Amino acid sequence: MKGQKTSKLYYILLWFLILVLILICPNHYSFYFNVTNFSVFLVYLVLYLKDKNKITYFDFDVLFLTTFAVTSYSYPVFLYDDSFPFIFFFDNSFKLSNISYGVIASTIAGCLYMLGGSLNYVCARVNYSKSPQTKHIVLFAVILSLLFWVLGGFQYYSDHYSIGTIENPNGHILQIEALLQCTVVTAISLESYKLITKGKKKNKFREIIVGKSFNRTLLVLCLIVGVSIAISGNRTTGMILVVPLLYVIFNQYTYLGLGRFFIGCLFAFLMMFVIQVTRAGDSLDSSVISAAGVVSDLVIPSRSNYLVFEVINEKGVSYGITMLQGFINSIPSLDSFLNKIGVDTKMMGSAYFFTNYTEHMGHEVKTGLGTTLQADLMLSFGWLGLLFFFYLGRVVNVLHIRMQNAHYYSTVAYFSLICLSIFWVRAELSYPFRLLVWSVILSRIILSFNRNKKYEK
Repeated sequence: MKGQKTSKLYYILLWFLILVLILICPNHYSFYFNVTNFSVFLVYLVLYLKDKNKITYFDFDVLFLTTFAVTSYSYPVFLYDDSFPFIFFFDNSFKLSNISYGVIASTIAGCLYMLGGSLNYVCARVNYSKSPQTKHIVLFAVILSLLFWVLGGFQYYSDHYSIGTIENPNGHILQIEALLQCTVVTAISLESYKLITKGKKKNKFREIIVGKSFNRTLLVLCLIVGVSIAISGNRTTGMILVVPLLYVIFNQYTYLGLGRFFIGCLFAFLMMFVIQVTRAGDSLDSSVISAAGVVSDLVIPSRSNYLVFEVINEKGVSYGITMLQGFINSIPSLDSFLNKIGVDTKMMGSAYFFTNYTEHMGHEVKTGLGTTLQADLMLSFGWLGLLFFFYLGRVVNVLHIRMQNAHYYSTVAYFSLICLSIFWVRAELSYPFRLLVWSVILSRIILSFNRNKKYEK
């Protein structure tokens, strides 16, 4: 109890320090100011993980906060160079005076997430008597994977990134890919749900190999399709198929310590960089491998953290218009319908908005410049948008606790979020909405085929 009180005192002191940083935030680049912000974030993170008392370091919290830290602090703390300040953003400039504001906004956002995630939540364990069957949904996932392959899905992404193919040769590829994502995520979440209902905290690792406690067909499917589509260039879908599977492994079969987690992160960043280089048709040798290059995929969209202040000063906030694209995409054919009646849905996503804004500034933009969750929220609601991070931390914490207590839909929802925990940092707020909604609907359909429906009250 004494330790908890001390921890709360540290939190109060950290928030007081954040307030001071807000008041003294300079209107120019300051290395010491940025280092101080990064240090505050790290101290808060250490206290947060200590209070969480995690036995395994592979969940939404750790993945999201790690990616968030790399995206928010790599450039201003480690990579900034007065001689070449825009080299990491394809020489697309922005006002350097906004860097410090972007950094303090990152510190506020990250600490708000941890504040929301640290609040207590208690729920009763659900009484259950039967777990849902997954053999039919796994079979459906296999069929979707074959269709994706037959229609040229793997080749499409390989051509798209290597030779710049823009037009989709088959209009069904993206629809099948989206359906495959939610089908696999739902199947993995239900397999995990069956493990949770058994009440065992840890299963024998060999059981997942021989298929005694986890659907072996699903395991093989995730690994083969996930890795194959990532190698073809589509790392997002690759992560969506593999990350939830890794969560099951590192939470139900073996625990991942902090040291092994960081080693795994280094390996993952390196593999993502290799795919980033090779998918464009470039050769990979030791001369192109660097710390900056390995994290460049997260650094590039961080430009929006600073550009957003410039946009707001010129155009004002969008009041949510620039974060609607994900909600629109969750309804089949709505995007094409709106475009037919003259609504430019591309401008309803902040990633395209920032790229379009940069082009109108007179810059030569050869590729999409992306966005971040932080910039997306600020573009819509200014500084108040950062409050979402508090509620995100709260929701993730509640879903995780409810999942551990065998709540059916909370399990599906948590898995829908964790598979995007890495990519969401560099995407819009509404990006996970389609996957979340479709997975919950699909899980409801599966539940309806089970006679005993005592899964959640």
